[in-house]
Parts: sequence; structure tokens; C-alpha cells
Amino acid sequence: MTSNKLVLLTGRLGRRVLVLLLVALLAVPVVQAAQRLRVNIDGDVFHVLSFDATVGDVLEEQGVLLAAGDEVLPAPDTPLEQVSAITVLRTIDVTLDVDGATTTHRGVWRSVEGLLADEDITVDATQVLRPAARTPLEDGDTVTITTPTAVTVVADGEVSQLATHLGTVGELLDNAGVEVRADDILSPARTTSLTDGAEITVQRVGFDEVAEEVALPFQEESRATSQLFTDQSRVAQEGEEGLRIDTYRVTVIDGEAAERELVSEEVVREPVTRIVERGTAQRPPRRMADDGSVWYDLAQCEAGGRWDYNGSSGYDGGLQFHPDTWRRNKLSGYPEYAWQASPSQQIEVGKRLQSRAGWGAWPSCARKLGLI
Repeated sequence: MTSNKLVLLTGRLGRRVLVLLLVALLAVPVVQAAQRLRVNIDGDVFHVLSFDATVGDVLEEQGVLLAAGDEVLPAPDTPLEQVSAITVLRTIDVTLDVDGATTTHRGVWRSVEGLLADEDITVDATQVLRPAARTPLEDGDTVTITTPTAVTVVADGEVSQLATHLGTVGELLDNAGVEVRADDILSPARTTSLTDGAEITVQRVGFDEVAEEVALPFQEESRATSQLFTDQSRVAQEGEEGLRIDTYRVTVIDGEAAERELVSEEVVREPVTRIVERGTAQRPPRRMADDGSVWYDLAQCEAGGRWDYNGSSGYDGGLQFHPDTWRRNKLSGYPEYAWQASPSQQIEVGKRLQSRAGWGAWPSCARKLGLI
């Protein structure tokens, strides 16, 4: 600032000199003081000394070009004498992904929180926000909001309703602690992406061994024998069923048998063939009793025609009398046992028994001979 000494002059000359001095002083330009400013361009901070008039002049002088949507604080037309700092926020593009639906947003926010507030988006407690609300944003960033997927898990007899942010069936099961063994049936597969309302089923598969007894039928064999007449037969060997053990591998799904596979067969007892002997001998001509009856035929059927038969069956004689029956019906003076008596004596006792009990006293042979 220039200091001027004024000389006091009097009279007309003094007044003329004073006027000239005032005019000269007004002609000298006023020198403005430089303004010190803090400038922040998207976080890049520097300081400048400026003699410019407005904020916009400073930015232009510094080569800061503004794009549509950029924010300048204070406004570009603000006089510089009112300013100590200038902030420029560049416009950025951010992608917003909400459950897979993407939109692009343009603004000057510098945090996820600012973006959501500006777009009037509320994230509830069940949703996942990435990155976090206070994370700084840069041009080209993506912000995701994921709503939990509601799924049903059916395993081990229990039905569980789950809400998850996980992406696949396998991730969900691992997170829930549901083990799926190699033989278990999982539907859908582990790599399947989760969708809202999906049902995941784990069927437990196990294996059992079951042994079953199987009866083996016996065969029947017929053999000829000359020891029997042509109208006679006898069982020489009784048949007996065999036994086989079949072992099955049973697949069990959730406690229920689903299918089975035969793995082994073991014969533990072979069947025994039933052998029937059939007679080939021809009967001798019928020998009639003295009265023309069929007592000899009856004796042939009962004891093979042997009137002195005394076997271990408890019956003896040609007509196979029980000792008690013989004693009740025999005549005085007849032998103690039927096998000791003559054919005629036995026939006589037989007649006495037949008159009381009928031919039913010899049911089998009487039927064969057509007597009953």
C-alpha cells in the first residue's frame, strides 16, 4: 500500500494542487489480497492462493472440468471472499443388485448408506447387504441386497422350515449339519441352486440281510415187488421235505424295505424220496371156506393167508384177533391165542364176532373185499 504525504498549501494555488492530488490518487489501481483455499476433488486435497472472484473461477483456473451431475460446495458463483474451502464431488455410476435384479444408478454418494438413502431403499433385518452400509463407494461398484430363500428340509423323520442366504443345496445342508452319506438319496442334487419354496429331501438308505427257509418238495418213486399181489401196495420209505436257506440283501429306505436281492442259496437238508412198492404177484385162486364164505380171502388180506401169524402188532391169527377179542368170543376148549387155533376154529370165532359187530370189525379188508 503506497503512503502519500500531503503538503498543506493555502490560497487558490493550494486548492488547485489538492484537487490534482486527489485525482492522481483515484487513478492508482487497488491491489487485492490473495485468498488461501483448501480444495478437495473427490478426496484429493490441495491448497491454492487465488486472486479470483468466485469459486467457479478458481476451479477453472485449476483446470477442474465439471460434468453434468457433479456437485460443488459451495456453489460455483459464490464470491471467493466468503470461502475458505472448496469441495467437488464427482458423479459416479453404481450397480444395485436386488435378488438378482440389477439397476444402474448415477449420483455423488460416497457410501452405500448414502446410495440407499437417496434411492429410498430400506434393508430389513433378514436381508444381507454387501458391502456394509458405511463402505465408501467408487465408480463402477456393485451393491447387492439378498433376501433369504425359504426352503423345506425333510430328513430323519423331521420337516424343517429354513430361511437362508446360501446358494446351493449342498451349502445349506452343510450349514444345517445334515449329513448325507454315500448311499443316501438326496433330491435335488447338492449343486442345485436354491429357489424360494424349494423342498429338499434326504432319504436314509441302509441294508439288512434276511434269511428265509424254503421247503424243498420230495419226489415219489414207484417200485415193483413180487412180494405183494397186483392189488396191493405199501410205502417202503416215507418222503420228507428238504430245507434250503435263501439269504437276501434288503435295501431299507427311511426304515421301510424297498427292494431285496438274492445273494445266496444253501441247501441244508436234501429231500427224501417217498418210495411206494406195488405188487406184481398174481393171487392164487380164491379158496372158499366150507360154507362158501370169504373168510380165506379175509385172512389173505389181514395176514397174508397165514393163520398162524403171531406178529408184534398185538394182533394174531389169520383174522388178526386182539387177544381180548379172541378170549371173549372163542368157544370152550379153543386155544388161548388165535394163532394157536386151526383155520376152522378161527373162522368160527370170526363168525361169532361178525354177528355181533358186523364186517366193521375188519374195516380195511372188509372194504377192499366189498363186504361193507
